Amino acid sequence: MIGRFSVLGLVGRGGLGEVYAAYDPELGRRVALKIVADSEDRAGSARLRREATAMARLSHPNVARVYDVGYVDDQLFIAMEFIRGQTLRSWLAARPRAWRDVRTVFLSAGQGLAAAHREGITHRDFKPDNVLIDEDGRARVVDFGLAFSVHSEPHPAHATADDDPSDTTQPSDANAGGTPAYMAPEQHLGRSPGDHRSDQFSFCVTLFEALHGRRPFLGRTWETLRPQVLRGDPRAAQRRCPPHIASAINRGLNPDPERRFPDMDALLAELARSSDRPPVLKYLALGTAALALTVIAWRLTSAPAVQPAQTTTCEQPDSEPCREHQLRAQLDEAETLALNGQKDRALALAREVVATAERELGPQHKLTVEARDRHDTLKTLTAH
Repeated sequence: MIGRFSVLGLVGRGGLGEVYAAYDPELGRRVALKIVADSEDRAGSARLRREATAMARLSHPNVARVYDVGYVDDQLFIAMEFIRGQTLRSWLAARPRAWRDVRTVFLSAGQGLAAAHREGITHRDFKPDNVLIDEDGRARVVDFGLAFSVHSEPHPAHATADDDPSDTTQPSDANAGGTPAYMAPEQHLGRSPGDHRSDQFSFCVTLFEALHGRRPFLGRTWETLRPQVLRGDPRAAQRRCPPHIASAINRGLNPDPERRFPDMDALLAELARSSDRPPVLKYLALGTAALALTVIAWRLTSAPAVQPAQTTTCEQPDSEPCREHQLRAQLDEAETLALNGQKDRALALAREVVATAERELGPQHKLTVEARDRHDTLKTLTAH
């Protein structure tokens, strides 16, 4: 027993303490109990109480709820909502995720952060491990242990390069400001306890990592990581996502807090924006695709029948006329595939013909030029 709660089992253990699944007999529900393992750890107890105070002020579907706080044998505990699910990090590692699915989860988690900011609370340690996704797919922001409230005394970061955590993905006692890999420049410098713009930076580091499989700033130690963060020079992304999302992330990663979004709501609105083209451009693209279809259909229906003389030349497979005939037939096949809706196969076949023609006939050969033109037409079609 811990207080009135019946302990069911250990759920997790971290640097601060332990989390247990427990049952609350008074309210008839399962809870998560977070306990400071060392009763002499005053800093840990203060951090846990800070977390309880911050979370108790929040009532939002994307923030884990706090039910109770108390002491047992001089050990502080908080009773929280028990969430059946997994961390965002585990969710991302389970299988490849489409950018739309990633965006949906981050929009939900971002709403939780925005709700905290409206209450004057800064999380200061947003990262994949501090977001839980339940069995229904709903994201919850957790672990407000480093939260800073505008109504409380600041407790700024005081780490220096000499403290160098060996793993920048883990918080340390030297780093009261968060986890180095996800911290904003102002937190790295120790000049500020962080505010909503710092959370925005951490959110964008996490979103970048979720979309591209790696963080924008890499470094195994504080000394190698911090210069990259302070320069604001994120590594180029490899995986595609809509330009407006990439642009929003880059703005959120700006080393100057004043040049980031004014608040989380503005960032989330940009991320949620549709990537569709404006109507005029959309209709223009549709018209271009329709024209391409018309040209292809006309070419196929008006092409002259193959003459017997042309057929006999293919008795010599290595002859140039024979190769032209074969490659042109493959281009016709590609266009037929496009007309039948098999755009990917069509484009792949046309691309292969261009490469073969350039290799066997030369880049300036008339068939090579024709193949490139027909490939470009198909490319225009398959893009819309």
